[in-house]
Amino acid sequence: MPSETRTNWETLTTSWDTSPGLSLTAAIKAAAVDEESSRIQKAMEREHARLVRAYAELLQEIRVAQTGVQVLLAFLLTLAFTPRFTSITPLQRELYVIDLLLTAVAASLLIAPAPFHRLVHGRKLRQQLVDTAGRLALWGLITLMLAIVCSMLLILDVVVGLHLATLLAAVVLTWFVAFWCVLPCWSRRRATARRAREAAAAEAPEAI
Repeated sequence: MPSETRTNWETLTTSWDTSPGLSLTAAIKAAAVDEESSRIQKAMEREHARLVRAYAELLQEIRVAQTGVQVLLAFLLTLAFTPRFTSITPLQRELYVIDLLLTAVAASLLIAPAPFHRLVHGRKLRQQLVDTAGRLALWGLITLMLAIVCSMLLILDVVVGLHLATLLAAVVLTWFVAFWCVLPCWSRRRATARRAREAAAAEAPEAI
């Protein structure tokens, strides 16, 4: 006897044995309700485990980015108190302010999932937590990329001049976009196309 049929029969027998006054039809209905409740419970447990795993993976990614943004923010905060900072040009001062603000925004976005989790904890909003934390992390990474490029432009302007610094900063921005955006999107599209080909090959009739 298949395991599913045996489980259904055991559920029916249990329902009938525990309530001898029930008719056979009522016992069958009770067994069906119990089986449906068990199926829904297992599906909810699987969904909960998936969300927990997704949030844990997201936190690991955020920790990697947080290290970079913390180092950059500490560097920029101490830079204003160095002796040479008073001799920078107005353009360099503007770049510094923009860079400092970008880094602060990146830090706030990458740290935001922690207070968000704390404020919604225990309210059965794990799906919203995962979705919101993912968007915050994405925007935090984009802001961090701009902050790093702005830092490169500021430092290279002091070292090699504005024109060459602009060129090198553009190269750095292209490098970041290629590895942070283009490569993942290309991998996703390639995987989607491969799955579509596999599904089409599985549905196609076998050649005679």
